[in-house]
Amino acid sequence: MHYGQLKKNAIVFNFDNLSKVFNNKFAAVIPNISIFAFGETLHSAEEILQIRNKIFQILVENYGFTAVAMECSFPHSKIINDYIHNNIDSTYQEIMDIGINNGFGRLKANQELIEWLKDYNSKKENFKKLNFYGFDIPGKNYGPAAPHFMIKQIFDYLKKYDAKIYKKYKDKISEYINSEEVWESYAALTDPTKAFGYTEQALKLQVEVKNIISEFKQKKFDFIAKSDKNQYSEILHLANILNEHIYYHTAIAQNAGYEFLLGYRDYLISENVNYIFNKEYERCATTKLFLFAHNAHLQKGKVYMPIGGKNCEWYPAGAYISDIFKTKYCMCGSAIGYCETYVETAPEISTFEKLFLDWHIPNFILATDEMIKNTDFSEFKTRTYSDKNPSYKPLSTQAFYDFDYICFFDKVNKSIAIN
Repeated sequence: MHYGQLKKNAIVFNFDNLSKVFNNKFAAVIPNISIFAFGETLHSAEEILQIRNKIFQILVENYGFTAVAMECSFPHSKIINDYIHNNIDSTYQEIMDIGINNGFGRLKANQELIEWLKDYNSKKENFKKLNFYGFDIPGKNYGPAAPHFMIKQIFDYLKKYDAKIYKKYKDKISEYINSEEVWESYAALTDPTKAFGYTEQALKLQVEVKNIISEFKQKKFDFIAKSDKNQYSEILHLANILNEHIYYHTAIAQNAGYEFLLGYRDYLISENVNYIFNKEYERCATTKLFLFAHNAHLQKGKVYMPIGGKNCEWYPAGAYISDIFKTKYCMCGSAIGYCETYVETAPEISTFEKLFLDWHIPNFILATDEMIKNTDFSEFKTRTYSDKNPSYKPLSTQAFYDFDYICFFDKVNKSIAIN
C-alpha cells in the first residue's frame, strides 16, 4: 500500500514553531474537550518532556487550561503545588525529590515545568492561578511507598480540627504502623513473603483507617465548619487513598501478581484524575485539565505488555477516564524512531516506526483516524521491545484506536538530570 497521502496529512513541527502549528491545527479541537492527555512512549526522553512543557504552556496561554496532573504521587505532589503558590519554605531539592518521586524530580525538563508554573502564578496579571497535581499512587524505589506520609497529613488535620478524634486513634496507629523500611522492602516486589501488607499489624492498621474515614463522614459538617469545604474534601479523599494504598500492600503480600497490581494502580489513578477534575471545576467553574504520563496509563483501550516474563493485560486509567468523559477526553500518544541510550537499534521492516522514519520528517503529529482510514494494518507488525528501558512500548495496531493523535520523534535523547 502506498502511504504518500498519509504522509501529506502529517502535522510537521519543531520546537520553535510548535505554538503556530498547534494553534493552526488544534484551534477547533481544544475548545470541545475537557482533558488533553499527552503520553510518553518511554520514561526519561528529553525531547518528549520538552515538547510536553511547550504544549502545556500553549494550552494555558491560548485555551484556558488551569492545571497539569502528572505520573507522580498524588499526596506527595501537594508540596510542589504549595511551592508554585509560594506557600512553602522547604529547600528546592527537597520539594522536587518529594513531589516528583523515583528521581524524576531531578530531571531538568521537570524542574523547568515547575519553575514556569511558579513564574506564571507570580504575575499579577494572571488572575487565574495554575495548580500542579500528581495522580499516581505513592511510590518509592519503584514500588509502593509506606503509608506514613499520608497518615501524618491526616493526623495533622485531626490534631488541628478535632483533638478528641486525634487522641482516639494516634496510639492505635502508632502501634500498628511499624517502620517505613518494612513497608518499602524492594525484595517484597518479587518475594511476597517479605511484604508487610498481610501481617496482623497491617490488617489492624487498615481497620483503624476505615474507622477514621467513618469519623470523617459522620462529622462532615463539623469538619467543614472548623476548616472549610475544600480542606475537608481533600482530607477525606486522602483517607480513602490511604485505605486503598494499604490494600495495595496487602495484594503484594498475597502474591496478586503484576497484572492485578498494574490494573488496580490504573484504576486508582483514574479515581485521582476524576477527583482533580472536580476540584478544578469547583475552583474555576470550568475545567481544562492537562495530563502527562506513560502512554500505557493514558491510552483508551486495554494494555498488552510483556512484564516480568509474562504477557500482561489490564485496563489503564485512560479507559476509565474515556468512559466518563467520552469525546471530552483527547489523547495524544508519542512514538520514537531511536534513542541512543535506550532504543539504539533500527526498527524492523513492516513496523510503524520504520514507515514513519522513511518519511524523513524529524517531528510530526498524525491524527489516528487518518491512519485508520488509509492503512492496511495486516501489513504491519509490532517493533521489538527494548531490554535497555523496560518502560519502552512500541507502536502496535491497537495504538491507532487508543490514541486520537500520535506525536512522532525520529530521535530522542536521555533526559538531562540535575544533581
